[in-house]
Amino acid sequence: MMRGPAASLALAILSATALGMVLMIWGGVFLWGESTPGRVVELHWQRRNEKPGCSPEIAYEVNGETHRFVSAVTTTPCGWAKGEPMTVYYRPSRPDDGYVFTFATTLPMWFFVVVGLGLAGMSLRAFLQRPGSDDEGSEPPDQPVVELADAPPDDVVGIVGTVEATGHRLTAPMSGRSCLAYEVEVRRPVFGEEGELIHRVSKAAPFLLREGSGAQAEVLAGTALAVTLDPDRRGDTEASPSKRLEQLLTEAGFDRLTARTTDNHYLWSEGVVLEGQEVVVHGCFRPEKVEGGYRAGAPRFVVEAPPEGQVVVSMQGG
Repeated sequence: MMRGPAASLALAILSATALGMVLMIWGGVFLWGESTPGRVVELHWQRRNEKPGCSPEIAYEVNGETHRFVSAVTTTPCGWAKGEPMTVYYRPSRPDDGYVFTFATTLPMWFFVVVGLGLAGMSLRAFLQRPGSDDEGSEPPDQPVVELADAPPDDVVGIVGTVEATGHRLTAPMSGRSCLAYEVEVRRPVFGEEGELIHRVSKAAPFLLREGSGAQAEVLAGTALAVTLDPDRRGDTEASPSKRLEQLLTEAGFDRLTARTTDNHYLWSEGVVLEGQEVVVHGCFRPEKVEGGYRAGAPRFVVEAPPEGQVVVSMQGG
């Protein structure tokens, strides 16, 4: 559900749309609640922008009495013909106060409707792209957390353990921290919400997950991996432009004008996996085979991504 400024703006947009529709109904039904056939009896000519134009004089009959009025609308070139039939609207209490509906006379009412509906569509788009939609960052999967010894090899489960490096380390692009995996998400605010995802990147070095029992699971190089974002590791370029974010977007292929955080308002979030950190790894855990059978000693597993999915690392307790 939208809250705060976005909710207020969405309500205002829908109110404007409703107002336009009410004006149409009010004008067509309540203000001019009756209609009768009329006819153009005269054309009143005048010049507008050095071109001739005309306004129609229309005659109509109510209760046997003939009334006339000249329309306030002038068209260039003349849009009416003498003798042309027209439908005249009037209030029963004022039959002499006739009115005809044309595009020009209803334009102010249509303005409310069209603009209101357009803005309502933009508001709906922002609502669908708000945090919590399908383009939200990686979240802990809803799978059971088990011990490695009980992990079915073909099902996605969560395993709690401590992270250990097995080779090189990475540098988180926004915080500059030494880590074993990271994910960064960049959004452009829409109506005050973090609505439009413009870039997401994740990267992982190979590492071990060591369970309290001593059993180990290895995340190999090239494994498709995502990291849950840290709610305490966020930034807003409107308050604090970031050279690191500019570099990240430039390396991702964004042009320099789009990447510049002094000229563009972006919100970024980062999640990292640190050596020695206790985490939950969600994936498929398969026993590691070695020549001659399984490796002796503490059980060892390889972490694999599920079909059309990723290994997801979340913070213990998050």
